[in-house]
Amino acid sequence: LRIADARDAVTCKETVSDRINLFTHSRGGRILLVEDYITSQQVATAHLNAAGYKVSVAASGQEALTLSAQQKFDLILMDIRLPDINGFDVANRIRSGHSPNAETPIIAITADVSEPVFRECMEAGMSDLLAKPWRRDSLLSMVDGHLTISRQTAPMDWGRAVKEFAGNEAVLNEVVSTFLGTAREQLARMWDAFEKNDLVVLGKEAPS
Repeated sequence: LRIADARDAVTCKETVSDRINLFTHSRGGRILLVEDYITSQQVATAHLNAAGYKVSVAASGQEALTLSAQQKFDLILMDIRLPDINGFDVANRIRSGHSPNAETPIIAITADVSEPVFRECMEAGMSDLLAKPWRRDSLLSMVDGHLTISRQTAPMDWGRAVKEFAGNEAVLNEVVSTFLGTAREQLARMWDAFEKNDLVVLGKEAPS
């Protein structure tokens, strides 16, 4: 290994490390957790608080609408099956009204990850779907991915984007969701390669 090659390898690893840190260590923000099951509330809140997030909990759809109308959140975690208003309707009301969270990422939480449910989530204006039962890593990966993207990129002109898709908002939702899912998978591969000191994989996966 030539000295120049070694220097390049170190630089590559440091650069990749910096990029990974942008995704994983710039945590902090307000999250609205919409969940009626108390144990799920406690577990999710504990994981999110430990990661540096501030969590507000709504145990019903109506409570979620009230809280989302009162303050701006950085992200909303939305259980689909709620005791009063289902998560689809809650998300749709947040998106279609004058809520300060009209453009806040909304992640659906459900055990049903079938194609019809995913499509209904997208049509309701949700940004992604987290499958139950979730684990700490999958929860934080989902939250980190959406919040990092919202911090690192300029606000998306949703109206203009819809026009670019000939008014087909459902297709645009699917495209955005696919992009976010791909970004999370790429991040997971980067972390795995980083821990294994695999500079070849890091060089391929690191965002440029």
